[in-house]
Amino acid sequence: MANYKEIKGFKVQSFAADPVPTVAGWTSGGALNTARRGLAAGKSAPQTAGLAFGGYGTAFSNSTEEYDGSSWTAGGNMGNARGNLGGAGTQTAGLAFGGVNPPSTEKDLTEEYDGSSWTAGGALATAIQFNGGTGTQTAGLSFGGELGPGPATTGTEEYNGTSWTSGGALPVAKKVMASAGIQTAALSIGGAANTTEEYDGSSWSSGGTLPSVLSNAAGAGIQTSALVAAGNDPGGYIATAAIYNGSSWTALPTSMATARVQGGGSGTSTNALVFGGEISPGAVSALTEEYNDNSEPNNFLNIGQTWYNTTAKEFKYTNQTFSASWASSGNLGTARAGGGQSKNGTYNAVVHFGGYTPPGANAVTNVEHYNGSSWTGATALPTAIRNCAGCGTQTAALSVGGVGDPGNSLEYNGSSWTDGGNMSGLTSVPGQALGLQTAALAFDGEESEEYNGTSWTAGGTPARGKIQGQGIGTQTAALAFGGEPGAVATAEYYNGTSWTSAPSMNNGKQNQAGFGTQTSAISAGGTPSPSAVCEVFNGSSWSTTSSLNTARSQVEGSGLTSNGMIAGGWISAPTNVTENFEGNDEVTIKTVTTS
Repeated sequence: MANYKEIKGFKVQSFAADPVPTVAGWTSGGALNTARRGLAAGKSAPQTAGLAFGGYGTAFSNSTEEYDGSSWTAGGNMGNARGNLGGAGTQTAGLAFGGVNPPSTEKDLTEEYDGSSWTAGGALATAIQFNGGTGTQTAGLSFGGELGPGPATTGTEEYNGTSWTSGGALPVAKKVMASAGIQTAALSIGGAANTTEEYDGSSWSSGGTLPSVLSNAAGAGIQTSALVAAGNDPGGYIATAAIYNGSSWTALPTSMATARVQGGGSGTSTNALVFGGEISPGAVSALTEEYNDNSEPNNFLNIGQTWYNTTAKEFKYTNQTFSASWASSGNLGTARAGGGQSKNGTYNAVVHFGGYTPPGANAVTNVEHYNGSSWTGATALPTAIRNCAGCGTQTAALSVGGVGDPGNSLEYNGSSWTDGGNMSGLTSVPGQALGLQTAALAFDGEESEEYNGTSWTAGGTPARGKIQGQGIGTQTAALAFGGEPGAVATAEYYNGTSWTSAPSMNNGKQNQAGFGTQTSAISAGGTPSPSAVCEVFNGSSWSTTSSLNTARSQVEGSGLTSNGMIAGGWISAPTNVTENFEGNDEVTIKTVTTS
């Protein structure tokens, strides 16, 4: 009788414990229900029981959300809406202190959370915002921050569950720093500086130097084992992270998927949680990312791997599945096809603009905002445009070219439109645009141009020679797929300089929607014939996934493969139908059984 090696060509591995997913890295978690920045976290909460509260998006928020390791659910609202506040505690014993809610000044308010509702606690001695916060509900710590418009402070206050008392002063006045630790062993990280300060319960001393000057970052962990992630350095918003060992910082080799500032952070240095924040000027986010470091002696999981668990005495293997679904949402106020959209924002903060309506192909100036469930009217385009390309976010969007505004670009700040730079070569209708308002890429089948927020310059030449396809990603990490003539299936990568071949789709498409990133993308609808067919790209291959509820073409999308959306398009006439997408890419361990 043949054995496994003779059949498969290798022996079955034997492990005392099942392999773990990865050595170390970031993965997407469930999105917050309310996108916001300047929010606080229960700093002592673990990754699988997170707490987020306050902040601001379209308005200052009093909402609370609880994380269970995969999704956020609403908790009890704070008594006072505010942003830029400090936070401490856990999901069932949280602490909120300080903050601001204009037009009023900084707050001295403290509130305590019991897992369902907030009650008033003792007031801070000094009203503050942009303060660091850490510790527990009965042993909280507030330090630094901003006193009124502008000046930072060295002040530190300690909370005992009832009242605040003065602690040791920071060696230098700071604000917008990250934090970690407990009341008697805390860290102040960055704050328009590359310095770290350590607190021992009575005084602060200098700690290790950060890899760069850092502000508005998220922190997690304890004084001797901390993580700091995202924020901004002198070059702008960053997605990088670093680990502290109690004396020095080491930059992590893996970065977050999305750069951001003023997000929340909690957990440990090996199992951290970062959520919300601002991903570009004026564009708040609901995105959550989890960091996990599975150190040796763990064995690391590979897709298709088989092994024998000697402890459980079971034969096991890995299985990867992608589950997805589309759900109907609120309709656009104006049915239209060929419009542009802020494809690089989140699914619940979208602006849709231009397009055409009957009779014929009548270009329109209509602009609408989407919040994940419904649309509201917004400031109209200065000129009617159809077949324009769109990118950016709801509060920092870019409309590129189109019939009615050939060769021009328009910038949107969430409330008004202004002229952007004129393109030099793409003078009529570009195939697509992608990226941010200050770092965009527009292309057709023959050329591409890059935008820096002021002017357009020539980019690399696409190899496919196709138009009316789709493009997603960023200026330096883009993916283009589909197009005409012939509704092709081919795809290309762009790295900021040149185009190279990417894996082809299973179905030739043109005029389809697309959203996601260069390594995790969705193609939805399109032609030939208004189609409902959708495909998902995992960075190496395309596979068919759940179909649209309404087949259509000339449609635009926004978001990520975890949470996306599409709106409008053409069926037999322009439509106002909107659909939300939810996807889950899961690697599971299966046990072999007999039957």
